[in-house]
Amino acid sequence: MAGKQISGDGLPANIAGMSKNQLYEIMSQMKTLIEQNQQQARQILIHNPLLTKALFQAQISLEWSGHLKRFPPFSQ
Repeated sequence: MAGKQISGDGLPANIAGMSKNQLYEIMSQMKTLIEQNQQQARQILIHNPLLTKALFQAQISLEWSGHLKRFPPFSQ
């Protein structure tokens, strides 16, 4: 799987159309891959920027990005 690029500009749109259960399943599978082979997971994400974006969008949809609110706002 490493080195294989996922094709399709619609990947983020496909993620957006998934149910929360489907998103949790995808995130769970990615977490398992990371735990089993961190280097392979890294290479998959590096070589598939659309997948990386889609996973980030899934995190936002699942409201997993709430931890970002802990950081203070930027001051100018």
